[in-house]
Amino acid sequence: MLIVEELIKDYGSHRAVDQISFKVTPGEIVGIAGESGSGKSTLGRMLLNLLPHTSGKIFFEGVEWTHLPPAEKRSFRRKMQMVFQDPYSSLNPRFTIEQTLEEPLALHDMQETPAEWLEQVALPTSFLKHYPHELSGGQRQRVAIARALCTKPQLLVCDEALSALDKFTQYHILKLFEAIHSRYHPAILFISHDLGALEQLTERLLVMKKGQIIEEGATARLLKSPEHPYTQQLVAAHHFFAR
Repeated sequence: MLIVEELIKDYGSHRAVDQISFKVTPGEIVGIAGESGSGKSTLGRMLLNLLPHTSGKIFFEGVEWTHLPPAEKRSFRRKMQMVFQDPYSSLNPRFTIEQTLEEPLALHDMQETPAEWLEQVALPTSFLKHYPHELSGGQRQRVAIARALCTKPQLLVCDEALSALDKFTQYHILKLFEAIHSRYHPAILFISHDLGALEQLTERLLVMKKGQIIEEGATARLLKSPEHPYTQQLVAAHHFFAR
């Protein structure tokens, strides 16, 4: 479904993403792990064309979609959605929750109502008249997830979607992602530095360092027996702080 070939992102003399290639199949849950500055969030934004790439190719359903005319690109955007790290900054503070959800529904001629999508993320419909600042961080993230889901995407890119939340809320949002995958079967690209969350949710893991994928494989196998020294350090640090 998603094929990335030799993707590069340069900022002047700094190469943030360095010749990355990988695939995501329909319904697959793939994790991207790495420390801050490894290039994983830059990669996620390029996949949805929120950042232009310097070179390389991004195919979705066999089409190199990032260079399409705007009208054609819009249909591809409906199929790919992102959940960002900070739900407060990703939601328009001037929009009610109802307006936030109405916008993509109207743009892509979807038939469902904002109330139906709030229910899908376990929020009461009374929240429709609220503004983002009136909700908790976890509730805002549920709204952001509903907004991403309401176009029924085939690929959901989650960029550190848990890191702005407390541990209790992280647990419940992770359970929500599991329920979403069970119900709608989108492919999910889950970007996180939290190996515990990646172990629970993902099937396959890509480990990034300095803009490159340095190890990949089945999540359970890779976290149990990492081969690259950098992955070994990540796993050791995870076990140390999980004690």
